[in-house]
Amino acid sequence: MFAEIFPETLPKQVIFPHEVPKAVPMEAHFRRVWNLYRAHTLKKAFDKAVTDGKISSSDRDTAIHFLFDKQGRINFTPFILGSLDLRPDLIGDKNLETTRNVFAALELEFDVCINTAEPFECQVLAQFDGHFKLTEADMRANLPQISGHLLNQNETTQQLAA
Repeated sequence: MFAEIFPETLPKQVIFPHEVPKAVPMEAHFRRVWNLYRAHTLKKAFDKAVTDGKISSSDRDTAIHFLFDKQGRINFTPFILGSLDLRPDLIGDKNLETTRNVFAALELEFDVCINTAEPFECQVLAQFDGHFKLTEADMRANLPQISGHLLNQNETTQQLAA
């Protein structure tokens, strides 16, 4: 009855309990590795877009430079704030526009709600994980590619096991 009167209150997509993805642990060491996995996944998506001819290598490099810090971690905050026009210094910025175009080529759009207490970055990361269907099992399978060399892989595996 309520749903018939107020259909906008229903979720757009119903997820049954058995379809809910496994929650990602919040333990600090795991989160660090998970963020490396996100960065690895995004860079692989950029590389695939270049090989498929969807974007140029210079656009990929610009997006990587705009989104990643010197340690190789993703930082979506400037992109989000620039996209919402909350950073006046980024209005008309070529790097922001190029990054938007790269995301459009990847068919990756972020729906950020300003009417919630959830931080913008958390909203985007949740959508990012869902878009790429990131799972803990896939992360563990990709550890050799993520970690770079055997010593880091062993340390990473030990941190995850702890």
